[in-house]
Amino acid sequence: MDEFEKALSPVVQSMRVIIGAMCMGLLMMAGVTVMLSLKAQGKVPPAGDGALPVLSAVHAFMVVSSYAMGWFLTEQQYKASRGTTAASAPERIQTAEIMLWATREGPALLGFVVCFLAGTSGIAARQPLYWLNASSTLLFWGLALNNFPSEERYREIYRTKLQGGSPSGL
Repeated sequence: MDEFEKALSPVVQSMRVIIGAMCMGLLMMAGVTVMLSLKAQGKVPPAGDGALPVLSAVHAFMVVSSYAMGWFLTEQQYKASRGTTAASAPERIQTAEIMLWATREGPALLGFVVCFLAGTSGIAARQPLYWLNASSTLLFWGLALNNFPSEERYREIYRTKLQGGSPSGL
């Protein structure tokens, strides 16, 4: 476990930066969207919603499919990494986690694009349901807070996913 422990800390630190940067990028997108939507208050929206219903449907599909794909890819990475050396295990965990978080970030960004288009065109004022597209960002942030990289969490992944042990407490 000593080789694993030596390699673990830099991986956890870099994952914290990556997840934090993803969260901050989404926060900036949210801020721009809200500010420009407030500026568009009172704007007469176009007669129809244009592509927004289709984009909302694509967004909903992307949330479900991307989260499923992220889980599947992560599990496949862990399976492929079983039996890896203790020294390279943290990097294997990092690779799996990056795939997982990248698949989660895509739908969150698309959700805010839909909100941006609806807000800046004035359509969101008429049909506020378009703001539900921001829920994928809230889900991303919630999961990021709940699963923020830590040495304990990565030790547990190493033990259960790469070494085949049972989860703690079972």
